[in-house]
Amino acid sequence: MLRLTEQLHCEHTELQQALAGIRPRLFRTTEGQQRVSRVRDLFRTHTATENDKLYPVLNSAAREDERIAARVRRMQDDLGIVSELAEGFFAKYEKGPPSLIEFATDHGALVTILKIRLQREEETLFPLYEKLAEN
Repeated sequence: MLRLTEQLHCEHTELQQALAGIRPRLFRTTEGQQRVSRVRDLFRTHTATENDKLYPVLNSAAREDERIAARVRRMQDDLGIVSELAEGFFAKYEKGPPSLIEFATDHGALVTILKIRLQREEETLFPLYEKLAEN
């Protein structure tokens, strides 16, 4: 059985690959819209796993240590921003064909922001979680 951080890392890879696989010209097809729905589902499942399994351990430690609390708070605030951006993207592009330039711009922004967020999780939260889970 995978450790939680290994599972989340695998989900990061899958999510990034699925998002990168949505091309502007492909989006105008049924397959493209199905890919957007798949990315939405992957994103929601991933954030639910984090909220159910990762953050409870981190929040428990945050009650005892202000430095941990500050890091966790920053990451949760950051997740809120990324989630809002992602959900806006899904809502906007699940419905119908956009202009290619608009889609490419929004898609590129989401790919970049999500990549940065996932990297921060792996560099900041995962080591902290692993350390806390050992105790």
